[in-house]
Amino acid sequence: QKANIDVVINGNGNKFTGVMTVFGDARKSDYETFTIKNINFVAKNGADSCIYSPESTEQNPARYSYSHNVTVENCTFTDPDGVVDCAAVRHGDGGDEDWIIKNCTVDNTMHSLIQTNNVESKLTISGCTVNSKNGINLNSCTNVEITGCTFDTKGYNVRFGVNSGGNPDAAKKFLIKDSTLKSANDDGDA
Repeated sequence: QKANIDVVINGNGNKFTGVMTVFGDARKSDYETFTIKNINFVAKNGADSCIYSPESTEQNPARYSYSHNVTVENCTFTDPDGVVDCAAVRHGDGGDEDWIIKNCTVDNTMHSLIQTNNVESKLTISGCTVNSKNGINLNSCTNVEITGCTFDTKGYNVRFGVNSGGNPDAAKKFLIKDSTLKSANDDGDA
């Protein structure tokens, strides 16, 4: 992401194999947007995500990522190797702001839709169909809205992970509305 530049990557239904990395450039309160849409993501063998917002130590020069105002829309995610270790979206560092994931489909060969690490301000997930091994793992998030989604997973649908709720003094809002959550619950973690 760059200051004052809105970016749209429209895949027009084409396939992307590998990992798309979002470098936020440490301006989490800025207003520019980054949209990824209409892409059929195919997981790279051994990768832990298809879309990744990295830790500060993974950037050159090292600085905080803090991606912001990111929308992932009308994308599909599949792992043809079927290792079931790859999340559609993964946040490696805390501090990302305002992510929206909408109208995406996650195949049963994938690990999960999203693995978060402190998405601040708001994480919105809407209209998604999630058939992966697991659904959503929320670490340190304080404002999450999930609407109009269908989860049919083997493990958890929505899990609150490490430091659930983040700052103990922060206002918290977790909304799941108009969604179907079904789990085989075979690992005791649903």
